[in-house]
Amino acid sequence: MGDTEDNLAELTINGNEPVTIRAEISRHSLNSAGEQKDAIEQDTNTENEPIVDKSFKDVEIETNTDPVEIEIGDDLIIEEQQIQNENDNNSRVIPVEVNEGDVNKTISVKIVDRSPKKPFLGGFRHKLTGVEYLNASCQTFSKKILASTVEKFSRDTQTVATKTYAQQTFNDTSTQMTKPGCYVSDVKDKVMIPGTYVTAEEKEKTKLEKVIFLQSYWRRWISKQYVIRLRKDKQERMEWERKQAEQKAAERSERLRREFERRMKPRTKSDFDLLYAALEKWRQEEMERINANHSGPERKAALVGLLEQETYLIQSIERHRINADQINEEEFIMKTLEKAALPKFWRAYDGKLTEMSTQHTIRARELKELYSSLQMNYLTNDERLDVLLSVKETVKEHHCKLTQELIDLIDREADLLSRKIKNSNLDGLRQRINTLFLQYCKTPLFNPEIARLLKVPQDSGKLRKDIYFCPSCNKYLTSAEFPLASNSKISGRCKKCCSLDNNARLRNDFTKVRCILQHLRQTEEAFNDGSRTAFIIQDADLLYLIENIWNSQSALSGVDDLYELVLIRWNKHEHWAPWNCVLLTKEEASAHMKLENVAEAYGRIFIGKVHHKHVVAKQHFAKLTKMGKQQVPKPPPPKGANFNRIAGTVSG
Repeated sequence: MGDTEDNLAELTINGNEPVTIRAEISRHSLNSAGEQKDAIEQDTNTENEPIVDKSFKDVEIETNTDPVEIEIGDDLIIEEQQIQNENDNNSRVIPVEVNEGDVNKTISVKIVDRSPKKPFLGGFRHKLTGVEYLNASCQTFSKKILASTVEKFSRDTQTVATKTYAQQTFNDTSTQMTKPGCYVSDVKDKVMIPGTYVTAEEKEKTKLEKVIFLQSYWRRWISKQYVIRLRKDKQERMEWERKQAEQKAAERSERLRREFERRMKPRTKSDFDLLYAALEKWRQEEMERINANHSGPERKAALVGLLEQETYLIQSIERHRINADQINEEEFIMKTLEKAALPKFWRAYDGKLTEMSTQHTIRARELKELYSSLQMNYLTNDERLDVLLSVKETVKEHHCKLTQELIDLIDREADLLSRKIKNSNLDGLRQRINTLFLQYCKTPLFNPEIARLLKVPQDSGKLRKDIYFCPSCNKYLTSAEFPLASNSKISGRCKKCCSLDNNARLRNDFTKVRCILQHLRQTEEAFNDGSRTAFIIQDADLLYLIENIWNSQSALSGVDDLYELVLIRWNKHEHWAPWNCVLLTKEEASAHMKLENVAEAYGRIFIGKVHHKHVVAKQHFAKLTKMGKQQVPKPPPPKGANFNRIAGTVSG
């Protein structure tokens, strides 16, 4: 078996059929030669079933009818020799029968295991099964670290460590003097005379004087810098005050300009309240002048003249109101039609707006354009006939009394235009056409998008809910038409009747109060702590709070310009209420809101006055507390709510 040609042979074990013996020796050490032999002599009658002895952890023997094949690996050496040293632990000898022709020959095969021995690094035994587990490091080779082929250099081998030493070198000099045979010029020589001797005390005294001298100049420079900073701060303060004064003057002039424009061209209800307030102020001044200068019949005559002047002024104001109502009504109609014609749009999750035009919005847009064309007064006869024809074709789709009447009026105007009638004579007819077509646009049957903008709901069942009676005008109106009074037990008069009564008797101007109320609500909204009283209180209640309780002036400085005053919290850690507020200027309010404890910042007398006003306000607004408790904040809308909004609104 030692020769190469003898490596493959047919082996017969115990006279049975030829079998295949495959021996693989791992790097683990094997057991004794006797255990090796017993492992090979196991029963090999079962075909293709491996027989593995527990003592041979890495030796596998398979039976087969094929010729015997013995594989010899790198770590295995098989030699044909006699057993020489049975006590050698590194060698294992097994007997093998070889059939060479008719002769059966038994040879001994020595297996030499040259795998290196590894130290035992420990393991553990399973208590139940008794299986032993060894650490992985004693079963596998350690990873070989190959030397890198890249040439590397070290910083220590490239640089030189340097050190610096201070040394005092020698300087050799020599002196040459005049002597016989050597002349040295003394032209540049100097005569050195020793000075006054200075003692240590004198030297220290001189140092002290110099130090004091330097310190004086240093402190002078520091003082100059401090003065420069003070001067700069003063200039900045004066510049800021100047800008603030200019800004206030500009705001005041702008406010006066807007007020003058509102008086000259009143448009809204607040503008006419301003006119009536000015009229009442003028009337009271005239009354005081008449009462002071006249008496008896002269006073009565002066009062009659004053009444006539007041009547004339009221008539002038009402004429302006009628004109403003007409303009406002036309603008309201156009805004209503534009809202109905708006496409449906919503905001997606990524913030982009998505618009969608439906058949109803397209229909509303067509009707709006037709109504706008009918309102044009500068069209020629041919253009007017085209507009009338388009309107006729549009309303002809529905057959009812309204459309039939509208078609008859359109035919009549077309006939008159063909006869070249003046446009001034057609104003009444055109006004009737505009009114009927507007009624056609406001009918939900012909314009479905207008239904959500009508004040009167189409469902009659909704009219029975939330309806109240106004004893002044004897009308049944919704709750939105009644002002919310803080000290009333019943609904009272509607807003229209209250406005009429204000113009006739009280003539209060709520413009300044509304500015204060708007600032108050913005401030409370910024706190974001659930305060609701500021959003319930109305203009009349706030006017009573300012005039009757705080006397229309600042609690600190006494400033009586309502445009400069604001209502803020007295204790900023509590919700705003009439009994937790103070009237201050804007500058005082900004400083007051920085206080954490008002009891430490103000005097005892001032705090007592403020608390007294709070007690009076709480008695007058006693019902406001219950109303605030009944108000329940609305829950936040769900995430998907912005996809279900009605057209014309944007989800925030």
